[in-house]
Parts: sequence; C-alpha cells; structure tokens
Amino acid sequence: MIWNHRVIRHVDTYNEVEDIWFGIHEVFYSGDVDDLKGALWTEDAIQIIEGDAEDLLRSIVRIKACLDKPILMIEDSCLKEWKP
Repeated sequence: MIWNHRVIRHVDTYNEVEDIWFGIHEVFYSGDVDDLKGALWTEDAIQIIEGDAEDLLRSIVRIKACLDKPILMIEDSCLKEWKP
C-alpha cells in the first residue's frame, strides 16, 4: 500500500455554525497516488515527534512536500480534491 502526507480540509458544524480547519494527515492509497478511489486516511491530523532535532527537521522537510499537492476534502466518507 502506498501512502503520503496530504492536507485535508475539514468542516465541523456546531449549532449551525461551520468551523473550517485544515490538517495534515497520512493518506493510504489502494492503487496509484493520483487515484483517490478507495483511499483511507488517519482520523486525526499528524503530530511531529522525533528523537532529536535532526530527525525532526528531516520529517518536516518530507511532510512539507504535501503543501505542493492539491488540498483534499472529505465528502460522503470519501476523499476528493477540494476546489475553492
């Protein structure tokens, strides 16, 4: 299974007020990374915790690459590209 980090746009509604927020999640693909059909994602946005500063920097550089990809959104329990 292939995976990477992606930004996911979330919309939570409380008392008819929408709260929109963005988080970085791990996304797992059943096939090609460009095919979102059947993709799964972590429920919670990631936390970056490493054993030392050098590993932390390496993780941040790797994770930063997701900012160059289209933002995703959750619709009907599936991931789709968000089009603002």
